Amino acid sequence: MLEWMQREVAIGADQLDRGQFSRLSLAEIRAEVLAEYQQRDGQVNA
Repeated sequence: MLEWMQREVAIGADQLDRGQFSRLSLAEIRAEVLAEYQQRDGQVNA
């Protein structure tokens, strides 16, 4: 498990170095993802 965590942290560090990050909070990201899912799900079931 430690090796997996180290790989994930390295991926995140590389993304940060490239400027690939979000200033949104986890709650804001979750709300956006949920809203997109609900919109997509509504379109499929409509």
